Order: sequence, then structure tokens, then C-alpha cells
Amino acid sequence: MNILITSLARLLIFPGLVFRVPAAWFFLWVERKAVARMQGRIGPPFMQPFYDFIKLVGKDTPQRTAQAEC
Repeated sequence: MNILITSLARLLIFPGLVFRVPAAWFFLWVERKAVARMQGRIGPPFMQPFYDFIKLVGKDTPQRTAQAEC
């Protein structure tokens, strides 16, 4: 019974995630492109939301030091 529930969850949840992430990146690109056109600019390249995500994942979280607290 547990295997059946797990299989159903994988079929229902995973394909949704596979569709939603690229769709979200596409609509974010469309929004940025439209705003840029309204402002008289060219706008970002198609892969820009993906590049922004990779840059965000690669950043380190700044740590406080004793000198910064003074």
C-alpha cells in the first residue's frame, strides 16, 4: 500500500514541478522583456532568469564579525 501511495505522489507531484519551473522562468523573462520594451530598451536575453538563479545559488551568505558589530 505504501508503494502505491509513493508511486502516485511521484506521478502527480514530480511532473508538475518539471513543468512549473521552466514555465515560471519563461513568464519571468516575458515580464522583464515587456517592461524593457515599454521603457524603450531591448531587454534581457532568453536565458537571463536561469543565469540569475545560478548566480544566486553560487553566492555565499555574509557572516558577521566582531568588528562589524561595533
